[in-house]
Amino acid sequence: MLPFHTQSSRARRGRLFEILGHATPWLVLLLGLGGTAWAWRVLTVQERSFQSGRLDGALAQTREAVDHRLEEQTKLLLGAQGLVVGRPRLVAEDWRAFVASLDLRRLSPGTRLLGYVSREALEGRRGAAFLLEPEQAAATLGPKGAGLLSLPGFQEAADRARMTGELALSSRLDVPGEPAGSIAFVLPVFRDFAVPDGPEARQSGFQGLVVCLADGSAMFQAIYGASPIANLDVEVYDDPSCQAGGLIYDRDFCLATSGLSMTLRPGSKRIPLMVGGRQWTLVVGFHPQAAGARENRPRMVAVGGALMSLLAFGLTLFLAYSRSRLGALTHQLQESEDRFRSVAETVSCAIFIYSDQIEYMNEAGARIAGYAMDELIGEPLLKLVHPYDQDLVEARSKGLLRGDSVPLRYEFRLRTKQGETRWIDFATGTVTLGDRVLGLGTAFDVTERVKANDARLKVERKLHEAQKLESLGLLAGGVAHDFNNLLTVIQGNAGM
Repeated sequence: MLPFHTQSSRARRGRLFEILGHATPWLVLLLGLGGTAWAWRVLTVQERSFQSGRLDGALAQTREAVDHRLEEQTKLLLGAQGLVVGRPRLVAEDWRAFVASLDLRRLSPGTRLLGYVSREALEGRRGAAFLLEPEQAAATLGPKGAGLLSLPGFQEAADRARMTGELALSSRLDVPGEPAGSIAFVLPVFRDFAVPDGPEARQSGFQGLVVCLADGSAMFQAIYGASPIANLDVEVYDDPSCQAGGLIYDRDFCLATSGLSMTLRPGSKRIPLMVGGRQWTLVVGFHPQAAGARENRPRMVAVGGALMSLLAFGLTLFLAYSRSRLGALTHQLQESEDRFRSVAETVSCAIFIYSDQIEYMNEAGARIAGYAMDELIGEPLLKLVHPYDQDLVEARSKGLLRGDSVPLRYEFRLRTKQGETRWIDFATGTVTLGDRVLGLGTAFDVTERVKANDARLKVERKLHEAQKLESLGLLAGGVAHDFNNLLTVIQGNAGM
């Protein structure tokens, strides 16, 4: 039997391993999900930093492109202003020739018409006309382009240009017959190009307005239609509130795609632009649905990490269950072995487990053979058998392991370590351990019984011999008596 402290230590280790086995799957799951969350957070921060850098670059490029486009429009208006000042009596043919020479489609994409509105036309004097080219575009504004003054927002831009003496932009103008909104660039014309200092001087020196009516979508599409920045969306509004009614340009609409307004998407950026006395708002962002592999990395890592964590959790849980089950079976086996050892070490008979060599022998067997237990394990069984009985024991042992029908109980002699011969009553069978078939035998020391039996047999033989001698004596006595009687008769007859 194992000492009590050894059993207690083994039990404590078993409980510790059981607790660790139950906790390990949850620790694996916790570590896996924690690592996944950390990796997702790091990649998300990196991606946001990367997208912010891309967005800042897009904003800088967009700002530069818008400024350049407005500069081109201003140059166009300054050229028209020079024509008006240089020709005090400007007629329609001169204006038509000037506009035709500009090639507006190439020089200023998106420009619908270029015109000059004199002071007299603005004040509504009879006979004053609008000089607007091309004529087919001006036709949408009514007879002689008079409808231009009735467009909401144009009059406000005209008054602002007249009062400030600088370029003024209108709000979005909805021109009849045009699907997209328009913008009016208005530049005042004063005598000798000089802008008077005071309001009264500007009022007296005012000659008229040079007007450029541009299609906002077409104008900005020339800038962003083939943007080198992938998945970029740009929206331009004519006021800071970014209301749908003030939308001048939307790249989604121009590219025939649809989606949520960029102003409502997370991650978009707004930048104010002061243009011609008005504040435009430039909104720039990237399409989330068009995100590539880089943008999806945090999501992919999160999903993949969660799946791997769950897989590791399931595998660890299965291993923990298997380990627990194996531990239970090991514990049962250990208990069974302890019970076997307890029985084997306390019985008085010898117990052998053997094949061609001794696999196990209890203390009783070692005492009978006169050896220490460690001296016999691994030794041939025939080492203990008396030479006169080795053939018998070998034949029956091998036959038993082969499955032959052999006597399962017989007696034979042992040769002890001290050279003493002892008789044992040997009962044998088989036991399967793993994939091995071994012999299992029990033996009782019957030396004293055999000796007593031999002594009894000797006594019986002597008694038998004595009985034979006694019978012979009785026979001889009877014969002598008969012979004596016969002699007596013979002597009597002789005397007669």
